[in-house]
Amino acid sequence: MVQIIWKLLVLILYVTLAFVSWLLWRFYIKPVIVRSRYRKHKNVFMGKGFYTPILGDFLQVKKNLENDEYLFNHLIQDGINSSKARFQNRGTDKYENEKDIQLIQFGDSLRISAISTKAVDELNKIPTTICDRTQSEFHALERAAPKSFTIVRTNQNWKKRREAFVRSMKLNYVSKNIPMVMKALEDKVATWKEGQEINFSDEMKEVTFKVILTILFGANLFDKIEKVGYEQEDGTIVQKSIPNALNDLFHDHNSMFNHWLFLASPSIAEFLNIPIMRRNKTNRDEIYRVLRNFLKKDADKDSVYQRVMTEHGLTEEEALQDTVFFLSAGLDTTASGITSTIYLLKKYPETYQKLRKELEEAGVTKDSDFSDPEVQEAVSNCSYLYYVFKEMTRIDTPVTGSLLRVALKDFKLCEVPIPKGALVTFSFLHNHVNYEHW
Repeated sequence: MVQIIWKLLVLILYVTLAFVSWLLWRFYIKPVIVRSRYRKHKNVFMGKGFYTPILGDFLQVKKNLENDEYLFNHLIQDGINSSKARFQNRGTDKYENEKDIQLIQFGDSLRISAISTKAVDELNKIPTTICDRTQSEFHALERAAPKSFTIVRTNQNWKKRREAFVRSMKLNYVSKNIPMVMKALEDKVATWKEGQEINFSDEMKEVTFKVILTILFGANLFDKIEKVGYEQEDGTIVQKSIPNALNDLFHDHNSMFNHWLFLASPSIAEFLNIPIMRRNKTNRDEIYRVLRNFLKKDADKDSVYQRVMTEHGLTEEEALQDTVFFLSAGLDTTASGITSTIYLLKKYPETYQKLRKELEEAGVTKDSDFSDPEVQEAVSNCSYLYYVFKEMTRIDTPVTGSLLRVALKDFKLCEVPIPKGALVTFSFLHNHVNYEHW
C-alpha cells in the first residue's frame, strides 16, 4: 500500500514538473527566443521598453486602456517617433532604413503587422492558401459576429456573401438614405441649446447608430423590438435597447484586454470560462435572440438584411452574422469620421469655403434629391469632396489596421520569416503618418 502511494506521489510530481516545464517553455523561453531572432532583422520594429516576459505588452496595453487610449497606442506612438527621427536624420550617419514589420507579443501569441507600403503590397500578394482570414480572440468585431464572412476562409461561400453585401450596399441604394441622414442630423442639432457643452463624438454616435441600424435592419427596429436583458459586471440585469446593448458589447469585448490570462493565452482563458468571457458570450447570445425574434416577424423588406437573402440567396444566419458585423464595424468609425471632418473643416476655413463652392457650383444642396441619378452623378464628380474625405482618413484615420489573418504556412514578408500560426495584419495608421511620404 505504501509503495502504491509512493509511486502515485512520484507520478504526480513528474506530471507537475512536466506541466510547469511546458508552461515555462510556452510562455517564457519560446517568446524570448522568438524575440531575439527577430531582433536580427533590421527592418523589424519592436516597442522599446514595453515588453514583459510571459505577459508581453500586457502591462502597457492595460495602462493605455486605463487612460482611455487605443490599446496599441504605445506601439503607434513609438512608430511615429521612429519615423520622425528617421526623417530628421536623413543624410547623416544616424539615418536608419524604414521598418517594414512590427512585432507584437502577448504570452505565447505572435502578431505581425505590415507597417510599410512595401510590406503592405507584399502581404496583399500572398495567396490565401498561405495567409488567410481567421477568427481571432484579439478582435472585438470578430467576437461580436463570430461567423461573418469577413473572417471565414476564402471559398465560394465567402465570395457569394461578400458579393451580396457589395451589391446590396452600392451607391444607388445607400444614397436614397441621405435625406434620412440629414433629417437625423437636424433632429439631433435641434436638441442642442446655446451655451450647452456637448461631446460631439457621442452625439454623432447616436445619429450613426440610428442611420446604420435603419439601413441594415429597417425603420421598425426602433419602435417594435423588445429590450435586451444585458448582464452587468456585478451580475445585475439591465434592460437596454439594441443600439445601446450592441455598443456596450463591443466595448466589453475590448475590456477583455484588461485580463492578464486572456492576453497570455486566450485559449486557456476560454477553456476556464473566465467571468468576463462568459458574460460577453451571454450578452451576445441575448442580443442575437432578440434580433432573431424581431426579424422573423417584422423585418423591413427593403433592408439590407432582407435584400441579401431574397436577391442573393443567403441564409438567415449568414445574413444576421454579416449584418451585425457591418453594424458593429460602422458605428464608432463613422461617428469618428464625421467628428474629425467637421473639426478639420472648422480648423481650416479656407478648405471649407473651397468645398462649399464646389458643391454649390455642382448644384448640390441640402434640399437636393439624392435618390436622383443626376444628383448622384453630380456628387460623384465633386473631386475636392473626395479629396477632403481621403485626407481626413489619413490625418485622423477611424480604422488603425486591417482584420487579422493567420499564416497557414511558413512564408517570408520583406525577407522576414513568418511562422505558421502567426497572426498577420497591416497597419493603415503607420503609413498615414510616415514622414518619408507626407
